[in-house]
Amino acid sequence: MVKIKILFGLLSILLMINCATTGVNTARFEWEKAHKTAVLNFTSEGFIGVDQTGRFAADEISRGLFQKQGIPVVDRSVVIAKCAELQLTPIINQETLVKLAKALDVDLLILGSLIRLDKAEIGEDDNQKAQIQMTVRILSGRTGEVVGLVTCQKSKKGLVNDLIADLSKQVVHQIKL
Repeated sequence: MVKIKILFGLLSILLMINCATTGVNTARFEWEKAHKTAVLNFTSEGFIGVDQTGRFAADEISRGLFQKQGIPVVDRSVVIAKCAELQLTPIINQETLVKLAKALDVDLLILGSLIRLDKAEIGEDDNQKAQIQMTVRILSGRTGEVVGLVTCQKSKKGLVNDLIADLSKQVVHQIKL
């Protein structure tokens, strides 16, 4: 366990060049194995099509975790259906998160947010430079406590979805489950 903490700490320091990474409550979580994971829709601010933007980010994180790290991920359509069944809103309390994790039979839940930081007109214009911050929280499905946190911020000229895809890759690269 000490080796895992040291390795996690070193990786966090090395990866802070592009993103800020913080490990939270790592002592209380078993990081030695791949954990079955569910990714919830991200919240988003400052975008046209807020629901679609949050879904796109969550889909990108799910795909990346499965393809790049081999993490078992619950299909997003199942997660969305279960959230609807439980009538979950964007504001979810810890007890509800544990209930959702149990219903999906997952060890970890991943929640996130996207915030558009630039002051430009909101849209999908190729010539605009957008600045977006993505924050991802990894929660224990057993307790609902945050066990990992990754924040990335990036500016790029072009389509907002391309920027979100780039940020998702950076985040997935930093998540070590």
